[in-house]
Amino acid sequence: MGSYISDGYTRTGYIAAAVPEESGERLYDELEFTYRPATRMDVTRLDAEIVVAVRNKEFDPKCAERAEQIACKFVASRIDSWTLKDVGIHDVPVTAAACERIHPYLFTRLYGILRGTLASDVKPNEEAKPSDAEQVKN
Repeated sequence: MGSYISDGYTRTGYIAAAVPEESGERLYDELEFTYRPATRMDVTRLDAEIVVAVRNKEFDPKCAERAEQIACKFVASRIDSWTLKDVGIHDVPVTAAACERIHPYLFTRLYGILRGTLASDVKPNEEAKPSDAEQVKN
């Protein structure tokens, strides 16, 4: 990603499938997506919303659930499209409710990429992502 995020700018992202466990089962499949990277102000606003949602003097699981719902709404608002499938064959619409059902480890990776704290994986058979300047030419 570049150092400056233009208004309306979109990127393509990729998260490789999880490494198979000893049983051969994968925790989650690969995910390709198109998204609008978050700016500093987007992340600041999101973090403030989450802090307000969890501010409580006594333990209340509903506060934690509310914070996760805010994070899911944020993810859904940044994603333009994705290849997420239900049972491996049915397209899953990009919604906050769908984000609540994404595998926790996959969600953490996706959330980090959208916030700008993690980079996408390199897609197999792809050397490297085009530079921002090359993408602007398209």
